[in-house]
Amino acid sequence: MDSLAQLKSKGIIRAHGVSCHSLAALEAAAAEPWVDSVHARINPFGMSMDDKPDKVVPVLKKLHAAGKASWHEDHRRRPAGQRCRKAR
Repeated sequence: MDSLAQLKSKGIIRAHGVSCHSLAALEAAAAEPWVDSVHARINPFGMSMDDKPDKVVPVLKKLHAAGKASWHEDHRRRPAGQRCRKAR
């Protein structure tokens, strides 16, 4: 963490973050000032998520309210035959 903080202070990187694999980790990331960006597992298919959406979404809202970026998974793990909708 110290190395990443030094890189950020030098302007070499703009943000540092974490990838969460549990609701507890997601909540800890929301409360940690060091964290700028969080990769959360939530998706419309209900597969490999950190928890149910009604538990994850409020934490994602806390992240956004704190000015943290969040990235949501997962477009790769679709049930067989399902495809991405094209962005409009």
